[in-house]
Amino acid sequence: MKFFWTFSTTFFAFISLLMSQSEIDYKNHVYDEDIHSVLFELNGDPSLFPVIALNQNERIQLSFDDLSGTERDFYYRVIHCNKNWQPSDINEIDYISGFQDERLRKYVYSTNTRMNYIHYTQSIPSADFKIKISGNYLLVIYEDNIDYPILTRRFVVSENIVSIGMEQVPAKNVSDLRHNQQLLPTIYTGKVNMRNPLEDVDLVMLQNQNWSTAISSKPNFFTNKKLNFSTLGTFEWPGLDEFRIFDIRRLLSVGRGVEFIERNYNSIEAKLIPDHSRSQKNYLYEIDLNGQFVIDNVENRNASMSIIADYVNVTFTYIDDMSTERKNLYILCDLNNFEPQPKYKLKYNPRTQNYTCTVLLKQGFYSYLIGEDLGEDGISYKDTEGSWADAENDYFGLVYYRSAGDIYDRVIGTSTFNTLAVNYNISPVSRLQD
Repeated sequence: MKFFWTFSTTFFAFISLLMSQSEIDYKNHVYDEDIHSVLFELNGDPSLFPVIALNQNERIQLSFDDLSGTERDFYYRVIHCNKNWQPSDINEIDYISGFQDERLRKYVYSTNTRMNYIHYTQSIPSADFKIKISGNYLLVIYEDNIDYPILTRRFVVSENIVSIGMEQVPAKNVSDLRHNQQLLPTIYTGKVNMRNPLEDVDLVMLQNQNWSTAISSKPNFFTNKKLNFSTLGTFEWPGLDEFRIFDIRRLLSVGRGVEFIERNYNSIEAKLIPDHSRSQKNYLYEIDLNGQFVIDNVENRNASMSIIADYVNVTFTYIDDMSTERKNLYILCDLNNFEPQPKYKLKYNPRTQNYTCTVLLKQGFYSYLIGEDLGEDGISYKDTEGSWADAENDYFGLVYYRSAGDIYDRVIGTSTFNTLAVNYNISPVSRLQD
């Protein structure tokens, strides 16, 4: 028995080392250029944060298209992570019941589309495995070798034994009152007994499912079964502006934000109405998807929407009215996980004196921002979008708990807050239905 225990410990340590040396990036990312239109939907709604309740039979559905033109064998694996999104120091048998590394069995070919593709779907958890504990999880889709994934997606499993109250308050500094949004959260512990909550609890909040905006803080004081955060300025973000939108659900006529559509024998081209800086304009509320997108084909709706929607070469144009200095500008949204990626870069054209880029996108309704990559200083929206405290944004809170003796970071509560909750009582996705 002692030999077996030593062997098992060494084996799992070796596997963990291999995983740490792999090419997996523990965030939302697409590694294969043939993979498009990745959706990770809770209850069929991409605007909902991908969090499921432990032991409640809830599922999140992953879907994506492979444009390679050949049938490939894809597999999936779920990896438990700590609160910092690194692999946990626990064995797979501690968090999974059943089998992993199973092949994606649900896939269909596109029908009557100019561009052929194969559409894959996978539910998490699946019929092959169940999740046993709460925490952060990374879904990895790979071909042949786990060390070389084709895509990764984050999701969270919560015990839901505490609740979070959120109150929007004015920004800390007077100069930011018109531009920033600040939330003051309270964690209600209820019947949960915590020995040292000020050290064992972390609250992480992020704006619009964008993990690069995540802010983490420990509570400041504990009283009457409430964990309070008294430090103003902790959970504060630029409000930005409403996301820019365009509608390519129709191809026989132009939708919102579209200047023209050209239907060719082998391709479809769409040019969007040119964008301008909004930093000096007044705030105007309109329905958007806060960086998300939905796939839809209004002209041919049926139960197989995912395989009858075609792909369109969408050209973005940005005219910089504010400066003649050339900038590193990017289209930023859920499509690229709000990260500056080469194919989403707006390239400057000295002849037309504007910025353009063309991206292959599936028919649907899209929302995006234009940001400037400042390198080590991150992304700036100051000159392109501006920022308003009145803007509509979604905020997501996650309560992590790890007491003395725990071997992993538990998620014991989650919450969603919308800055216009009174006028936002239904999902924006449902408002898009004709």
